[in-house]
Amino acid sequence: MPKRSRFQNVTCKNGVIFIHANNCSYRFTSVNAWSFAEHTNKFNPEEIEYTITVLCPDSDTTIVCYDKEEQETIMDELMLQEL
Repeated sequence: MPKRSRFQNVTCKNGVIFIHANNCSYRFTSVNAWSFAEHTNKFNPEEIEYTITVLCPDSDTTIVCYDKEEQETIMDELMLQEL
């Protein structure tokens, strides 16, 4: 499995959402919706990828999670933030 940044937490300040990982921080000022998916990696069919897609008015961002547990943790935190 390829190396990916480990998820740390989700925070929401003044309407801005931050998804933090060891090496990066994803910042969203306006979110219309978000969704979670599980699919096969197109370069390695034996690898399953767990992703989160954040839909914003001006762009969409897909975050590849380390594993299903990390994806569920982020989903739980987004729900706690009532997003």
